[in-house]
Amino acid sequence: MWNSRKVLKYILPCIILTSFSLQVKASDWLAPEDKQNKSAPFVFDESSAKKGGDLYQKNCLQCHGNPGKKNYINLVPIPNDPADKVFQANSDGSIFYKITEGRGAMPQFKDVLTEEERWLIISFIRSYNKEYKQAAIEEKTGSDKANDVKLSILYNEEKNQIELNVSGKKDSIFIPISNAEASVFIKRYFGNMKMGESKLTNEQGKAFFEILSGIPGDSLGNVEFVAKLDDSETYGEVKTSNIYKAGIISKHENVLDERSMFNISRKAPLWLIIAYIAGVLAVWGVIGMVAMMLLKLKKLSKNENHE
Repeated sequence: MWNSRKVLKYILPCIILTSFSLQVKASDWLAPEDKQNKSAPFVFDESSAKKGGDLYQKNCLQCHGNPGKKNYINLVPIPNDPADKVFQANSDGSIFYKITEGRGAMPQFKDVLTEEERWLIISFIRSYNKEYKQAAIEEKTGSDKANDVKLSILYNEEKNQIELNVSGKKDSIFIPISNAEASVFIKRYFGNMKMGESKLTNEQGKAFFEILSGIPGDSLGNVEFVAKLDDSETYGEVKTSNIYKAGIISKHENVLDERSMFNISRKAPLWLIIAYIAGVLAVWGVIGMVAMMLLKLKKLSKNENHE
C-alpha cells in the first residue's frame, strides 16, 4: 500500500508544475471588454503605416524589436514580436488600450503619444498581417474640437517656469479659456516625466509650472517640454511641445552601445542570458521529472497487481 510519504514524493512535482502553469496563465493581459471593439478613426494604408513605422522606431523598437525578427528584449512578461500570430490576434481596440494604459514594464503612452499617433503605430503593426481586415470606421459628425482650441507653451528664464496659454474659438475669434485642466511633461527617450501636478488655467487662460532645478538636458542643456489639455472629451486631443535651454548639460549614452537590461538579446547582460536559459532548463527538468515519476508509478502499479 502507498503511504503518505510516497504520495507526497510523486504528487508534489505535479503540484509545482501546475502552480507554474497557473502563474504563466495569470500573466495573460486582456483589455476590458468595452475597449476591445474600439476602432481607428481613419483607414489604414501605406501612408499611415509609414508614419506609424517612424513612431514605432522611436517608441517601441527598444522593447519589441523589429517586427518579424523576434529580437525583442528579455522581460517578464515577454514583450512579444508584433508580427507574431499571438500579438496579431489582439483586436485593434485591445492593442490601442495596451499602448494607452501600459502595464508593468510596458509604459503608458497616453501622455506621450496622441490618439492619432497611437493608431498610426497600430497601422504599422497591421501591415505585417496579410490576413488583417480593418473594422468599419464610424463616420464622425460635427467639427474637430481640437481645431477650435489653441495651446501654446512659453519658457520664462528669469522665473524658471513654464507658462501655458489656452484659448478657444468663439465667433471666429480666439478668447482665453479659464478652468481648463492642463499638464506639462518633460520629454524622455522612454516615456515622458510629468512635471508636478495638473493645473487649471486662470481667467487669462494661463497656467504656470515651476521647473525643478537639476533637470538633465541634452549635450547643450536643451529640454523638450510637452503640454496637453487633460479633458479630451471637451477639447479634443490638444497637445503641443517646445524645446528650451532649461536643463543641465548631460551626455546620454546609447543603451545599444553596451550590454544592459533594456537591450536586444544579442547585447543583453550575460548573467541575464544564463539566468534565462537556466530557468527554461529548470522548467523542462521538472516536466521530465514528472514524466519519469509517472512511468515509475505505472511500473509500481503493475508490480503490485502481479503480487
